[in-house]
Amino acid sequence: MSSFDRPRLIRILLIIALAWGGPAAALALGRRVHLPGGSALMLALAGGGAAVALGLWSTRIRRRKPMGPARKAAGAETWDGMADPRDHYANRWAMYQGLSQWLAGRDWKGRSVAEFGHTNDVLRSFMDGAVYLVLEYPEHDIQHLDRVPSDEFDLAVLDQTLEHVPDPERALAEVRRVLKPGGVAIVTTPFLVPLHGTQEYGDYTRWTPQGMETMLRRCGFEAEVNAWGNLAAARELMGSMYLSAADAQAKRLGIGRNESDATCPVTVWAIATKK
Repeated sequence: MSSFDRPRLIRILLIIALAWGGPAAALALGRRVHLPGGSALMLALAGGGAAVALGLWSTRIRRRKPMGPARKAAGAETWDGMADPRDHYANRWAMYQGLSQWLAGRDWKGRSVAEFGHTNDVLRSFMDGAVYLVLEYPEHDIQHLDRVPSDEFDLAVLDQTLEHVPDPERALAEVRRVLKPGGVAIVTTPFLVPLHGTQEYGDYTRWTPQGMETMLRRCGFEAEVNAWGNLAAARELMGSMYLSAADAQAKRLGIGRNESDATCPVTVWAIATKK
């Protein structure tokens, strides 16, 4: 068992100690001080009950809400050291590996950031000190940001948003307008992922890496485009879109950035700088 599993090992040892310690203590104490049989039995039951309670508590604390922010462990410097794979989707693991590294290498104190839509707080957790504003649909339609001044933000975040916009190029034009000169847009989208529109918003478009770069350049950005995917992962995720990273790792699907096949992109993302 690795050092990562040490808390689990401690819990298991405590459960064993409580389960067997009660009867053993009752027997030893009963012989020494002549406890009635009923008292010895109560001690044994108390030990067993404590073991059951600890086991239930142990199970409860392992239950995590999917897609929470990255948990920054003391001394951790990489995505894999900060994030729990039980809390994140497999189809975004490599993407957040790359983007977290880019974000962590910059000083965000006092920087103005706008997130359009609100997928989760993963990227935000790597921008300590930023002035962070979430502009959610339908109150704010990214295609018509009439109430947002031009040259307002240092960074715009579109995390799994653009595929849900009917006119993505109109949206990018608006994002470019509200960015300061030299401002950056983080754009992430699915490719080999099932359609997932809702009653509130549709699901309109998919981009290959080349298609994403072409569109961003056409909309006035210099773009660094990345993608992740492989055939085994794509097959699995098409049938189980919300598979956790932990389950994917258990299936050996290869969800890291270096486990990708350019012919099977599952997720596509870009760091786009306003020209």
